[in-house]
Amino acid sequence: MDRYTYDIRLGNWAQVVQVANTRPQGQLLKEWLLENDISKDQYYYWQRKVRTEIYNRLQGDKELPAPSVPDTDVSFIEVPILKQL
Repeated sequence: MDRYTYDIRLGNWAQVVQVANTRPQGQLLKEWLLENDISKDQYYYWQRKVRTEIYNRLQGDKELPAPSVPDTDVSFIEVPILKQL
């Protein structure tokens, strides 16, 4: 499978995984997969691919330099604590 086809399938399965994660509370994933005619093996295969792709993209972002934060002076004020009667 070429990269273009893989990217399209990955995008489609990313949507399937996202919808599966928002299934009704109390509904088992197994039930949801059966209702949507998706094989368990196929789902977990693509879920792993989606997670790996997301992880790799996040790792790529870590290689970028962190934005510089301008130095600013920080000041504090004292706040009195009132005793309760």
